[in-house]
Amino acid sequence: MTQQPRPNGDTPSAPLVSTESDEQASRAPMAAPGCVEGGAIDRIRTAAQVFAFDVPFTRPPMSANDQRRAHWTRVREAKAEVGESVAWHAVAAKLPRFPFPVRVTVTWWAKDLRRRDPDAIAPFTKAALDGLVAAGVLADDDAAHVVSVSQEIRLDRERPRFTITITADEEG
Repeated sequence: MTQQPRPNGDTPSAPLVSTESDEQASRAPMAAPGCVEGGAIDRIRTAAQVFAFDVPFTRPPMSANDQRRAHWTRVREAKAEVGESVAWHAVAAKLPRFPFPVRVTVTWWAKDLRRRDPDAIAPFTKAALDGLVAAGVLADDDAAHVVSVSQEIRLDRERPRFTITITADEEG
């Protein structure tokens, strides 16, 4: 399954599913919720290994450095802002529930090439994982459900944003 870049160089924000898998999935009978063997969840895992969606923050509401200096109420507000936005956008993207282990990548498409540490967006990433749990996309954000989390900072002068990519863990 390949991602086709857009003219501006970024990748699509809609779930990435191949046409052949779509046709197979539409012909297969639906299983009861939570059924894994041969059911709907199994089809999602084999048909669509990667899901990505955008969250329209141009910068994180709070970096790791900001978090160390901020009052706890400001930290809580920033976390809630990110978590609610991620949950809303995950539901709008119609992401499936992932009962199996996944890998999550958070990409900040920054508007300029300032020097930044990728780990500075760790508070955003943590709040985003909590938002995915609140939306019901992930059962939990513990190590049994999220086997790895990575953070990237890339350039997109035209459309700064965050992209959250969820990949089914092949080994889990």
